[in-house]
Amino acid sequence: MNVKKLVRLVSLFALILSSAALSGCFRQPWFDVYGYHCGNGHPSPGCDFYADGSKIVAVDDPYYNHYTYSNDVTWGYHSYTDVYGYDNSYWGWGWKSPDGILYDDYGRALNADENQSGRDLIANAAAIEEATIRDAGKRFAAKHALAETVGVSIARTLNQMATLPKRLSRARSSQDLRDFTKRLYGVDLDRLQSATEKAQAGDSSALKAVNADIAKSWGTQPETSEAILRGWYGEMLSGN
Repeated sequence: MNVKKLVRLVSLFALILSSAALSGCFRQPWFDVYGYHCGNGHPSPGCDFYADGSKIVAVDDPYYNHYTYSNDVTWGYHSYTDVYGYDNSYWGWGWKSPDGILYDDYGRALNADENQSGRDLIANAAAIEEATIRDAGKRFAAKHALAETVGVSIARTLNQMATLPKRLSRARSSQDLRDFTKRLYGVDLDRLQSATEKAQAGDSSALKAVNADIAKSWGTQPETSEAILRGWYGEMLSGN
């Protein structure tokens, strides 16, 4: 493997953890109030939280137009289903975007899917998320000839890192990064960084050993682990 490419590749290993929530790559990922990934691209009622737990506001809505907004808002009584699945209402100015999200006069998104009840929202969201993780993991494993358990483990680890701020109501810490690096790749973050520094100084042996250990952790060959990582970071690695 070209040393420059190898350095570039392993330098990006840890980045997948801090940017996992953005891995919908170039299509905005959306989450619900419980931190479960619920869609990509345009937001929808209840599926309108960013990965860090903050919620969309009117000016960020893809249909917002400051030239016509004043004509689009309406004054009156607005009834809606809130993000926890309960009926709610308010009196005042409101704007309902073509994507179905209702915003109040402060620009706050209010409503969720009116078909979702408060009783089963948490259970359904958890069940859907678990099914999504397992399905993604199985397909990932099949694509790369990995054991199914390995594919599901990778999918679950990435999901847990992406939703950590929402689940624990705090930002990701450096210790989180270390823990998830170990869980995802089977190697220590310090070792990754040290190997990268050595490779930049002209000694790629440690870096090749790291890639070999990642492959071992995933139960595959180094060529396969490299191909997987290139799939994740294809655009960033191209041309190097």
